[in-house]
Amino acid sequence: MKSVTIIETNIANIASVRAAFERFGLNVLQSSDPKIILDSDYVVLPGVGTFGAGIEALNSAKLTDIIRQRISDNKPTLAICLGMQLLFETCEESPGVKGLGIFNGSIKKLNTSLPLPHLSWQPVKADQGFSESPRGWAYFAHSYAVTDAPTDSEVLTANYGQSFVAAFRKSKLLACQFHPELSGQFGKTLLQGWLS
Repeated sequence: MKSVTIIETNIANIASVRAAFERFGLNVLQSSDPKIILDSDYVVLPGVGTFGAGIEALNSAKLTDIIRQRISDNKPTLAICLGMQLLFETCEESPGVKGLGIFNGSIKKLNTSLPLPHLSWQPVKADQGFSESPRGWAYFAHSYAVTDAPTDSEVLTANYGQSFVAAFRKSKLLACQFHPELSGQFGKTLLQGWLS
């Protein structure tokens, strides 16, 4: 049986993530053990909270290099919400704090007069790729976002006073600003695509 390992960072509520993968009939583990995370069939980097606290949690668990290696080795990896943001270099939320730097760019605060944090269902659409899910509704909980997806990636976008990257897929990496585990059939379809 294939296994999904959810990285334990103590900065995320992972019960809903765990339940989503258990519904697929997969063996779900929670771990901060670098070897398990590197060798697992599938790995999920969840996250809730601030950019600074997120990277501090990964540094404390000595997981930053392991996550970089896993993605460099093109092993199936899913990054959710703050987990997606941590893949980049910096974030306006935490000046001076360096992220994983797997992708170039900085996470910016949403430039909108609408209420923040953005806590709502929002329509998303495929800008390129994601032919199995060209559009749908996803659940968001954030105030900061990526405005430019990595080059040569498949991209989903959303709009909340401004356009932003809702998700991107690059080979075996799927990164979602929204919570696919809470996004109904649309999220389920994306997760199934990642697992396949």
